Amino acid sequence: MANPIPSAVHIDVPLTNLAIGIFQDPANFLGTVFPLAPVDKQSNKYWVWDRGDVLRDNLQVRQPGTESAGTEFNVSSSSYYCDVFALHMDLDDQTAANADFDVEARIVRTLTANLQQHIEQQQIAQLLASGKWGTDQTGTNSLSPGANQYTQFDFTGADPGLIIDQLNDTILADTGRRGNTLVLGTTAWTKLKRSAAIKDQMKYTTAAVPTEAVVASVLGVDRVIVARGIKATSAKGQTLTTGMTFGAKTGWLGYVEPNASMETASSAFIPVWTGLDGASFGAAAPNIYRIEIPEKRVVRYELQIAYDMVITSTLLGKFLASAVA
Repeated sequence: MANPIPSAVHIDVPLTNLAIGIFQDPANFLGTVFPLAPVDKQSNKYWVWDRGDVLRDNLQVRQPGTESAGTEFNVSSSSYYCDVFALHMDLDDQTAANADFDVEARIVRTLTANLQQHIEQQQIAQLLASGKWGTDQTGTNSLSPGANQYTQFDFTGADPGLIIDQLNDTILADTGRRGNTLVLGTTAWTKLKRSAAIKDQMKYTTAAVPTEAVVASVLGVDRVIVARGIKATSAKGQTLTTGMTFGAKTGWLGYVEPNASMETASSAFIPVWTGLDGASFGAAAPNIYRIEIPEKRVVRYELQIAYDMVITSTLLGKFLASAVA
């Protein structure tokens, strides 16, 4: 049973009306980079269409009195499975009665923060990590990069707009789509927005500050998302140390369908089992259930979510290692 200990909710002396709590700014989290796909079953299959079927010219001249040329579509299937994740905190009546503050509100906020941290870490580990998108693209301090390389954004003479275009050209050549979403670590973002090329392009905009939206427009993508979230890097019970959840000098470029479903193309999607509190996924105010346990004189606060994270095509995304020096 996990619950707040009495000494954590009541200070004997001196009494104080100042409570100090450090909760990470919710804006630091990536949110859901990839679209949610509500599903009514915990597991199921989804179709994988053969892209070659629509990349060939299959129409033929029809002679009088003859049949039209025939064609077909080839389809395979893959599957998802929504694991169930849950977390609770218990509050006994003595602790509640002795508390100097609204313990219930604090519990709800703590569980919500845990949910946000879980989604952040899982999305990065499963969908935005090195090795997940075929061969990583690695930044180099050269204006003539080799295979699977690109010029680092902060290298002298680098043109980030051209770099993104070149990376997108390879995605386009394989899939017929261009990457519309760029995820960046904090150092990569800081050096990119302050690069000489971006500053020069800013002259042709009305913006005074290189925000994510402005830089996205300059680079020709729909979204630039900066991963500012942090996580604990030490085990519980040890001195707390923290680090960036997403590599500070790394990035990801890919195509994300804004309204993906099981039938639409996207580099990745997140099936959410709506039959089991799926609405809590990624919510700022998740479904938290209040469960009374009379025999223990305890109230349990519990949240539960069920989801999977699925990469549908590694051709639609590229992991960018060493985006800056």
